Amino acid sequence: MFSADDVRRLCTTFPPAAGTPLRVVRSNSGLANLNCAQLRVSELIGLALGSSDVPHKIKVSEIAEKLDLQGGVVEQLLPWDESGWLLAEDKTIITRTGYQALCKALFSQADEEPIVITSFTKNNGISKNTFRKLVEDVNASLSSNNAEVVQDYALGFWGRHDELVYNKRYRRWLEEEVATILKAAERPKIIIGSTFQGDPPGDFLEYIANSLCETGFDGVDGHISRNCDGEIEFFPYSYIVARRDALLQDLRDGKIPLLHHTDLTGADPRIADIGRFANEQLGVNAITLKNSVASTAYIGHLARVTKSDLERRGWAHVNISDAKLDAEDTSIFLSLVRRRIEDMHDGPRIEQIPSRSDYLFLVDWVEEFHKSMDDEIYRLAQELWKKSCDLKFQWPHVHKAVGKKYLDLDTEIVRGILEQRKAGAEAAFSRHIQRFQDDALLKFSHAWKEKVLVRLQLYRIGVQNLGDIRLQEELYSTLFDHTTKTLVPEFLQKCRNKDLIKGSPLERGIEKLQQALAGIKAGMEELKDQFASTMEAIDAFTKTIRVEAWTDVELEQRKAVQLREMANNMKKDEDGPRLFLALVLVMQAAHRPGIVYSTGKYAPRLLKQLTDVMDTEKYAWMQKMKEAAKLGTMTPDEKTEIRAQAALRVGVSYGSSR
Repeated sequence: MFSADDVRRLCTTFPPAAGTPLRVVRSNSGLANLNCAQLRVSELIGLALGSSDVPHKIKVSEIAEKLDLQGGVVEQLLPWDESGWLLAEDKTIITRTGYQALCKALFSQADEEPIVITSFTKNNGISKNTFRKLVEDVNASLSSNNAEVVQDYALGFWGRHDELVYNKRYRRWLEEEVATILKAAERPKIIIGSTFQGDPPGDFLEYIANSLCETGFDGVDGHISRNCDGEIEFFPYSYIVARRDALLQDLRDGKIPLLHHTDLTGADPRIADIGRFANEQLGVNAITLKNSVASTAYIGHLARVTKSDLERRGWAHVNISDAKLDAEDTSIFLSLVRRRIEDMHDGPRIEQIPSRSDYLFLVDWVEEFHKSMDDEIYRLAQELWKKSCDLKFQWPHVHKAVGKKYLDLDTEIVRGILEQRKAGAEAAFSRHIQRFQDDALLKFSHAWKEKVLVRLQLYRIGVQNLGDIRLQEELYSTLFDHTTKTLVPEFLQKCRNKDLIKGSPLERGIEKLQQALAGIKAGMEELKDQFASTMEAIDAFTKTIRVEAWTDVELEQRKAVQLREMANNMKKDEDGPRLFLALVLVMQAAHRPGIVYSTGKYAPRLLKQLTDVMDTEKYAWMQKMKEAAKLGTMTPDEKTEIRAQAALRVGVSYGSSR
């Protein structure tokens, strides 16, 4: 006899050869014949003849324990080519008895309600694939019956992902029940699954109702949709048509501005071609846009209201924000309103701005607006010019100033109108500044020619025609000082006080002149060269401001004017030495070209220059006046006579003279 341990050692030492039906049992206590084991497995799951008292379910592990086999060996022994049993995902075998019970339950339940696959598989512990095999087996078992039975009880899948199973008899019953309710409805009707046997799921019920409407089953005519609460709602087509026609009538009457395409298809889902439908139903009462249909009556009404606003204040806002149009349809709609206004008997000319096409403006109003804008640009230029500020265009200033005149208009709209002419506004500002510069330069140039250039030309000629070279040199020095320290600086200061020196070109020219005059060396060996350099700087500046030098004929005329001014100034002068100097200068100018500029210091020497052009008696009198001026003993009568002599020489009326 072998003990149990001996058997285990023999089995371990001499395992069965490959291909034999023998296997070492799980306890290693002996060998099992697989052919016999397979018969035993069939008995346990209820497939073998004589099987009795088989449970609905049995785990693979239980069979393995009963047969003292490994679980994997048991799975290999299962009769896969047989039907009538199922292997669940948890390795639980649904035996033939359990399988038959599942088939019966599936068949019975489907006759009363649609079966939610996830619920059935979860409740019975089987996979979806196992469930599909179960359905196939049920339908196969019906194939032996007549066609009517198959037609009534065959199971079918429903749903995008096969969510439900139902039998065709239940579906026909449900269709008839739903159809009865839908046909009786005169107004919108909510369909609830719980009111039907089997409480069909909402999606399936919606599918059934939709199929009835689409096929017109038993006279069902309407539309199914989900409301905002997710409920299934049926709309009888008679109700849809009545509601749609009421909406169309509102559009015809102009009570609503327009209908979006989605409004129409929402009102009547059977509308396929919006354009064709609108033409047939509305005709001239509506205009089809790209994504909506506009009311002709409403456009006419809006055009009349807008025209009234335009005539009253020059602008109008076409407010269609409630219509919620897209950009393209908004543009078309506003164009229709504008065209309707312009086509009226006394329709005005209208303008729009690209940034806000919902605003319309009379052309006359826009022109007045632009005039206000131009006025503000001019005022800005004038203000900056007077203040000598940075002469740059200030767009915010113009926008703010113009906006104050149009407080009833949104600032965004004011900006939009201004923006249309922004480039032109900057150009206009530049033109104003240029005009101010040109005017200032013109006035400056005229004053320069009248107050500076004519004097220097006459003074230069006067000095050049003196016979005394030494005196010439000294008077050149005097003239240099007068020009650089008095004549030019005082003239420039007066021009600045009168705002005549503005604008970069003129300012740069004056700066260059002042630098040139300051650079002339006061200690040049030849005083004549000193003044010549001064005149070169003066002439160069004169050319930059485009002033022509006085001609000889013009200088003679201006000389006469200068001398008359000197004579007239003498009438109020009581200073003896100054009166004597003035008389000497007048006498010099009367007998020689130009006018000499001199101080009283050089009056005696200038008098000597007149010995060859004056008679002895008059020269003697002049000598007497020189002494009186020198000693300060000049009498009032002598002063009067000096004034009279000067007036006589220049042709000014003044009492008696010698």
